[in-house]
Amino acid sequence: MKNAGKWVSEGWSPMLVALGALAVAFALRYSLHQWLGEHSRFLFFTAAAILVCAYAGIWRAFFVAIAGLLLGFYFFVEPYESFTEPEAEDFWAIVVYLLNTSVMLFLVEWLQRSKYEARMLILETKYRNKRLEEILENLARAENSASINAERVDMLAAHVPHIWSMRRSGENRLLQREPLRNHRHAARLTRPRRLDQGHASKRCRACPGGIPGR
Repeated sequence: MKNAGKWVSEGWSPMLVALGALAVAFALRYSLHQWLGEHSRFLFFTAAAILVCAYAGIWRAFFVAIAGLLLGFYFFVEPYESFTEPEAEDFWAIVVYLLNTSVMLFLVEWLQRSKYEARMLILETKYRNKRLEEILENLARAENSASINAERVDMLAAHVPHIWSMRRSGENRLLQREPLRNHRHAARLTRPRRLDQGHASKRCRACPGGIPGR
């Protein structure tokens, strides 16, 4: 992954850890100098560099390794507390120290990056699974809503013929009642005329000479 190199914590804490590990390694080696002499002059600095690499990254671990090389060569190589031209034995000791420390640091860095990459993949997988669950839940809701709408459509389609038949029967009844209404209305219009004619004839018979009075 692209962010595999960003597993180291930011801020001043990694550098403070590196300086603290360097100081502890020097203090331990200096306290044992009277018994160890020139033996294991760089061993404690190698251990400190590995521990720093596991927490603060490979670059700060290389800083501890180089600083340990200088401190070990100055304090723990005869003549002590001085920089002199290294002998062949000292030269090979420095080469072995640098090679062993470099290999160990690259191995620790690779392990830390792999661990960080695995952790990031796990987080990404969890995020994708969560998104997939949300999508599936939304699809289930949409499917449920679609099924409900389909049931409503089926119910409406089942009631449409019945509604249509009721409407047609109602129209037929109205058509059947319409002539009867027209007939009754015509009868009502003609009935007053007959009454008026009969009333007029009665009035004419009551008047002398058959002429109604004014």
